[in-house]
Amino acid sequence: MQITKLFYKFDELQKLYGEKTLDSVYGCGQIKNPELCFVFMNPTARNVSSSKEWKGLKAPWISTKNVWNMFYQLGIFEKKFIEDINSKKPNDWDYEFAEKVYQKVKNKLIYITNLAKATQVDARALSRNVFKAYLDLFFEEMDIVRPKAIITFGNLAGTPYIRHIVSKFA
Repeated sequence: MQITKLFYKFDELQKLYGEKTLDSVYGCGQIKNPELCFVFMNPTARNVSSSKEWKGLKAPWISTKNVWNMFYQLGIFEKKFIEDINSKKPNDWDYEFAEKVYQKVKNKLIYITNLAKATQVDARALSRNVFKAYLDLFFEEMDIVRPKAIITFGNLAGTPYIRHIVSKFA
């Protein structure tokens, strides 16, 4: 479900550009030709897996609700699945539940990642220089995953910069 051979490289960049008290959050889901790849900008401390104490899966949106609700509204996940997520407070997410959620993501032939893995304490925008520092690793990640379609989100998603990045995989 994750491309572990890239973890070390992402962690090196986290030391340079991310919050020092937090860990990188890696892409997760179907890593071989998924139907969809959702690319967000960068993770925040709202994700409990960014904590250095968290020893489970380090993946996007663990312990959050908004993105999972959006996926439900788009018809990607069924009602029971989103009810399970919405019934949990952030600290109720455990390693087993995180694995269950991402097994469902994988089974739906989806991969979820961030352009930059520079985890921050809040949702402030990162500089283009930080995104550029992650760009080669993002390309490597996409070369491995080879999604059929990429959907981007975030403050840079509609810019020519991101369109150029995504066009490399079209």
